[in-house]
Amino acid sequence: MALFFRQEKLKFWSINGQGKIWGLVLSAAGALVLVLWEGPVLLTSRLSNIQATSDGVIGLIMIVVGVLATSFWNIMVKHVTQFYPAELSLSAMMSFFGTIQTAIGIVVTGLSYYVMTWSIKKNGPVFTSAFNPLLVVFSIVGAVSVIFGLYLILWAKANDMEKKEIVADDSV
Repeated sequence: MALFFRQEKLKFWSINGQGKIWGLVLSAAGALVLVLWEGPVLLTSRLSNIQATSDGVIGLIMIVVGVLATSFWNIMVKHVTQFYPAELSLSAMMSFFGTIQTAIGIVVTGLSYYVMTWSIKKNGPVFTSAFNPLLVVFSIVGAVSVIFGLYLILWAKANDMEKKEIVADDSV
């Protein structure tokens, strides 16, 4: 989105451009690993398999919409701060929306504990506990991929900034 709104320049064949591209790809791949890994099927009916597939698609769509919304929000904040100098009230507004998101996270956490309790009741604690290590492994793989992708993007951006400073110093 930063390219689309001309907030960022990308030289595709430069090392910094490649760092930005591969950083974006790795971050997106890590996030997709976290979203698309479905885990074990708890119910064995055909209907549950159809539901799990549609939930994965809905989750993927929600992630894409969330990333695009956050990108658009960051671009909007840059433009707003140019015309609206009250960063404190802008920060208060962002904190308010963060509070709403946290409340939603609390509800989701409660629902996940409900599903875990249901699973323990149906299949016992050993069955439910057996899958916990897999969740950790997939979370770590996805998180490491996201962090490495972010590092590549920041590294490429820092190199771009250094080159701009060098060019600016030469022109003086």
